[in-house]
Amino acid sequence: MKYFFLIFLYMTSSFANVGKDNDHLYKKVKPFVFQVKTSQSADSSKASYGTGFVVKGREGLLLTNYHVVSTYIQDEDNRYKIFVTDKENVFEAEVLDFSVIYDLALIKIKRKFSKELILKKEKPKRGETIYSMGLPKDLNISLVKGNYNGVIKSGIYERILMSTPVNSGMSGGPTVDKDGKVIGVNVSILLNSQNISFSVPIQRGRELIEKFKSRKEPLKRENYSEYIKEQLGTIEKNLLSSLEKNPGKSNTVGEWEFFPPDETLKCWSKNDYSEKRTFKYSRQSCFLKGAAHIDRRIYAGSYELMFLSLEGLNRNRYQFASIVDSYLNGKDYFKNVYTKFSSKKELTKFSCNEGIWTNKHDIPFKYVYCLNGFVKYEDVYSLYFKAASLTDKRKSIIVKFKVDGFTKDGILKFVTDQMDSIKRTEAM
Repeated sequence: MKYFFLIFLYMTSSFANVGKDNDHLYKKVKPFVFQVKTSQSADSSKASYGTGFVVKGREGLLLTNYHVVSTYIQDEDNRYKIFVTDKENVFEAEVLDFSVIYDLALIKIKRKFSKELILKKEKPKRGETIYSMGLPKDLNISLVKGNYNGVIKSGIYERILMSTPVNSGMSGGPTVDKDGKVIGVNVSILLNSQNISFSVPIQRGRELIEKFKSRKEPLKRENYSEYIKEQLGTIEKNLLSSLEKNPGKSNTVGEWEFFPPDETLKCWSKNDYSEKRTFKYSRQSCFLKGAAHIDRRIYAGSYELMFLSLEGLNRNRYQFASIVDSYLNGKDYFKNVYTKFSSKKELTKFSCNEGIWTNKHDIPFKYVYCLNGFVKYEDVYSLYFKAASLTDKRKSIIVKFKVDGFTKDGILKFVTDQMDSIKRTEAM
């Protein structure tokens, strides 16, 4: 009994120290964390909001997420402004630089701070305790505790994986270690998960600050669209390059080979028979777990791939052709290539076409595609592409590609490279 009592005292004392440490950390970080909102005036209702934190005190510089201030950046009619709220004081902010690739924005207010949060150069150790601060659900500035689980990459995109209960409104706030040094910028959560959230590595924030300092002047508002288009070009170049650098090992579904997916893609596969066992299939679906946020309903710089092998078992050539046609033209997770689900203000109407494509291995495909453009960004498009091989009466490979935010040249290279990689395995 005495032993249990001593343990209880020790645990009570430890919890008290933890609470004391957290209170100290909160008081240390909070003076540099503020609400950031976009609205028509300082007193009007907000169109969007999030959090920001001081990174250069004497210059009044704050880091936040691009998506927190994207309403302002995308506004061509000058209806919105950005405001930083400090208790009763509200400061109008100026955008100095931003990155749609890493979802970051550097803003400035006319207020000087004697200090700022320190940006840590070293990465935490896996499992290390970290904290996120921000304004959850437009309530009070809050500090939540979690764990660092390393950096995950998906193409050009990278995020810190955290076990932290971050909520909307905390976007743009600092992710800090136990000493209050910034290791990242809160950015998103994983939907339908238990406390899985993400933060942008602070190295990307440091790069944005250095980029602005080397330029020595804020971005001009009239050049925002061109600046975003340049960044989309960087994403496209990086993604196409990563596809070309595949390890050279072929990938397969059924008896078909094709380019292996980039190692950072998330992929699922399934092998099974149809309900009545009239055919068997093998499928692999991959997608890039990352995209560039442009506007509330617009994302770019991403793609999806699906390869499906079909083999008829007890159907004649016409029945099998009907099965292939139903997979090629039926509704699926691509929402059907002819479906229009975008706003006229953001994306143009679909332009669709179909035909026969023979790849470099002399395999003919029937294809259908639809293309639509980004209204504000010339020569930037989204593509929905489907194709089915025509060489065999009992076997076929169906491919489906979705590409968002590429140029026509980039889309053509993407599709050509993928289609030309398809061939029969030696076993065939």
